[in-house]
Amino acid sequence: MLQVAKQEKNPDLKPDVVCWNMAIRAWALVGNGPKAEALFREMLAEYMDNKGTNMAPNNVTFSSVLSAWAKTQHDPSAPERAERLLQEMKQLAQLQDFPDVKPNVISYSIVLDCWAYAKSTAAAERAEKILREMQESNDPNLQPNALSFNAVIKAWSLSRDPRALVKVMCLLKEMIDGLENHGKKQLTPNANTFGSVLKVLAESSAPDKDKRAQIIVSLMEKFGIEWNDWSRRQLKRCSENNKDNIQRGWRGRLKQQQRHDHPGIPDLKYS
Repeated sequence: MLQVAKQEKNPDLKPDVVCWNMAIRAWALVGNGPKAEALFREMLAEYMDNKGTNMAPNNVTFSSVLSAWAKTQHDPSAPERAERLLQEMKQLAQLQDFPDVKPNVISYSIVLDCWAYAKSTAAAERAEKILREMQESNDPNLQPNALSFNAVIKAWSLSRDPRALVKVMCLLKEMIDGLENHGKKQLTPNANTFGSVLKVLAESSAPDKDKRAQIIVSLMEKFGIEWNDWSRRQLKRCSENNKDNIQRGWRGRLKQQQRHDHPGIPDLKYS
């Protein structure tokens, strides 16, 4: 439909920014970053050749392309591509021809999400660095919200880094501190926040998972946050993994006792 509209000689039937955005959004929904960005490049070129028309890319355009890259998880270049688009937004925002492309917290949060799906320590560190840059900005539209923090917590949860549990707990504490002591309601954690923290806890080697999980449960009750299916599954994993740890500890103590009682008997394997 977009191609047909472009071929029309009647200027009233030429695609406007809404048409372009809908087409780009369609590629975003199926997670095709290359196609979404290619269409954006075509849109940008058309506008540069026909300034004054109603097809200037805006924040919605960029958000759709960024979302497409965030969902293109099989492409290792996705985070860098998304961050380059963010830099391009900043550059275009300086031009009078692009009044509605200034990056905001939504743009940044999508880029953070893109880094999260890179699933590495380097990606988590990069996501957290961008979060700190947002906090240091004087632009109120760039101040992080719960979605921003959730993306960085997700990045650490997917990193498999041994520091992940400490990192996500510090980020959660920072959110709660901002909410309770600085009145930043936009930092109110949600079920996904706590679900990601529980995921890291479940996958950690912490010996007191049940106790820590109960603290998370108490916090959710305190803030009146309803559980979703995913966060409930993470809570269940904490209990299951803790039982495994207890069982392994019991087996270890039994083996030690057997070696003490029968020093000549080799180690036994317990299934």
